Amino acid sequence: MKTIVTQDDFIRAFDKMDRSDNFSIEGRMALFDWIEQMDEDCNHETTLDVISLCCEFTEYKDLTEFRSDYPHVLNYHYYIDMAGLARLSRADLNQAARDEISDRTTLIPINDKSFIIQSF
Repeated sequence: MKTIVTQDDFIRAFDKMDRSDNFSIEGRMALFDWIEQMDEDCNHETTLDVISLCCEFTEYKDLTEFRSDYPHVLNYHYYIDMAGLARLSRADLNQAARDEISDRTTLIPINDKSFIIQSF
């Protein structure tokens, strides 16, 4: 027997497991949408395991917070130099950094600043 999990069920499951602090509401919505898309693309049904998701994925409010966990991934000085030489906007700079992260792992955007990654 299986139960179909709606987005609201998914969001509340983290609260029921006392894991509300792992992801914001917006983060949980983005993660749910990503899982739904993966299930559709791969013709697969994911079993909801809140603890596993909390271990496998991490939400970051911005690139600065990400760099505190993964200082070796983004060469910050490179992006500063690139911005100065190419006159890149902050949005372009952020997109270039997100692209670099995406080359290493799954990146699930939440908004212009926040994102979730599959931990690596």
